[in-house]
Amino acid sequence: MKKFTFKFLVLAAFFMMGNILMAQSPTFNLTFQVEMAGVPSFNSTTDAVYISGPTGWDQPGTNEALMLTPIEEGGTVYSLTLAVEVVDMVMYKYFIVSEGVPNWDHGEWGGDPNRTVYPTGDATYENVWANKPMSVTFNVNMSTATEFNPATDAVYVAGTMANMWAQPGTVSAFMLSTNDDVNYSLTLLVYPGNVEYKFFRVIDSEPSWDHGEWSGMDNRTVTVDSVALDLNDYWGQNQMNVALDGMWEMAPMAGALGVGPGMGDISWWSNSADDVITRGCYFDDIYYFAEDGAFENILEDEDHGFETWIEPWQGMDPEGCGTPVAPHNGSIAATWSYEASNANSGSLTLHGVGAYMGLAKVFNGGELSAEGTTAPESITYMVTWNDTQDTMTLDIAIADPGYWRFILVRADASGLNDNEYQVMEVYPNPASSVLNIKNHTDLESLHIYSVTGKMVLQSNDIDGTID
Repeated sequence: MKKFTFKFLVLAAFFMMGNILMAQSPTFNLTFQVEMAGVPSFNSTTDAVYISGPTGWDQPGTNEALMLTPIEEGGTVYSLTLAVEVVDMVMYKYFIVSEGVPNWDHGEWGGDPNRTVYPTGDATYENVWANKPMSVTFNVNMSTATEFNPATDAVYVAGTMANMWAQPGTVSAFMLSTNDDVNYSLTLLVYPGNVEYKFFRVIDSEPSWDHGEWSGMDNRTVTVDSVALDLNDYWGQNQMNVALDGMWEMAPMAGALGVGPGMGDISWWSNSADDVITRGCYFDDIYYFAEDGAFENILEDEDHGFETWIEPWQGMDPEGCGTPVAPHNGSIAATWSYEASNANSGSLTLHGVGAYMGLAKVFNGGELSAEGTTAPESITYMVTWNDTQDTMTLDIAIADPGYWRFILVRADASGLNDNEYQVMEVYPNPASSVLNIKNHTDLESLHIYSVTGKMVLQSNDIDGTID
């Protein structure tokens, strides 16, 4: 009798454990939406959109319960809500099924990766067809976190990734790992575009928004393109004091600009040392960053020969020195903004049609051509600084593969007793704050810059003295 009772208790315990295990896999209502506008291989009359993955990898076209439908009649956004049992993550991908014929051939892309989300409740995921996620590694050095205790604290990242600011501590997939209790790392799949993120401490496994790097300040930002990224940050260091304002020019050296299949690879083409001379009208161009956020391409003035390098797509064939062509002639009102990733890198964005760094034709994802590509409203460059922040290296993706690189240095300003005009004399008055200017010809304008390259005065009304 005791033996029978013992078996009964074991069986009861088994079923109780089974119930507990089953309760650990919740079911959420997940809505999947995909924008199909502009997909060249999609015909809304003959094609259907299917999803595979959330409830198992059914071949697209074999289960109509996995077919998405337009949110509104004639619309281009297709949607489907599924009850999904979630164990940590959900992977999926969209497929086109033509003429009702099941197939695996018409997915968004071939092979890995799959789209991946980490649901913690009912959610809606808004996607764009073929917006392939890229691998981004988030690294953070915790040596600057004064209150950090590796024995009790975990490090999480939150942001505009797949789960859109999941509370730190709620999704283990966003927890960074470490081998030395100082350097923490995590690799995630992130969709291309501008991504915001921030690191958080989770103390004693208690989910919270209270222990971020900072509060009430901008988030970290990064632009994800068509290549994997490796981000290196220090805890709490985002608002770096980068001395960007002032005048910059292309570095007068071989390899100052070049293009190749990968970031930093300029094997397709790069300038030679001789090009610095033959393209002198280009290498004397000035990129001016005002302290108030204004930006100007200075190409067309007497100081810089009224010329820059003009290419066939701008109307000069063969290419050579010529008059700058609008809108890339510095005539537009432009602005700049900079987001630091760490002390040595960040992203620079120019706002304004025609504003550019390095080459007028280069923009995010392509190059301008005579066939009609229009200049974008903004361009973002990845920036890497040298230790003294007087040299910056810009990288920008134009294709997959394809990257341009530009290396710029601070432009030297003339001193009070040094100018390129033989007919002009500039001298200070040591007894007063008056700057005297003596010239034998008419001056149309005067620009005065500080030793850091920042413009401190611009005047078209010159009477011989500046007080």
